[in-house]
Amino acid sequence: MTEAIPASFVDAAITNTCNQQTSFAKCSRLVEERNEAHFANRIGGAWAALVVERNSLRVLDLEDNSTRVKDMPVKPEMFLSYCQYLMNQSCWAARRYIRAQQDNADTEALQGVSGIDFSQDVAEDLGIEPMDFTTIAETLENDFDAMSRLHSIMCTKMNYLQDIEDLHLYAEREQEGEVWRVTGTADDFAEAIDLMDEVITKMREREDKALTQDMATMDFAEAS
Repeated sequence: MTEAIPASFVDAAITNTCNQQTSFAKCSRLVEERNEAHFANRIGGAWAALVVERNSLRVLDLEDNSTRVKDMPVKPEMFLSYCQYLMNQSCWAARRYIRAQQDNADTEALQGVSGIDFSQDVAEDLGIEPMDFTTIAETLENDFDAMSRLHSIMCTKMNYLQDIEDLHLYAEREQEGEVWRVTGTADDFAEAIDLMDEVITKMREREDKALTQDMATMDFAEAS
């Protein structure tokens, strides 16, 4: 009997990233090409394949003084930050699902039960069965446990790197000049929800500030 694969928010995060035009999308496409059942095995397998490929390319580079290693579109080291990216995306997806549930409950409280639960559409999009808040938190924690074990192994194999950042269930970054720094971390979903709510609030404040600035400085008297 085939063992059932546990629910995971990471699986949807991998798939949804594939169509983006980012370095992490390149990682996701490599992961999606693999056949292992669990996301950690697919991520680890894709990472290991890159390590093996680079070792082979390094030999060829030494033979003809070429730059195959340098020109690799995805380096194995990128997978460390990719793990955090996937956990962040998983938390945002879980928040989206919870908000859909809350919106549906609010609508039913005002208008009565309509028989249409739009949160089910979100669950289907994420590839999960409908679940309550407690199960959502447990699912994310299981994702995080598996990702943490994978991240730890990759860190050990790449211990030549300096200042490897710890993996968190959620980590928020802000750009200061040309440097990105971590401004908040969470290792349980309740804390992650608070951090994500703060991010949304800051985004709205910046949008409001930009709108106010536009209205205050735009030259409405200028002829079109």
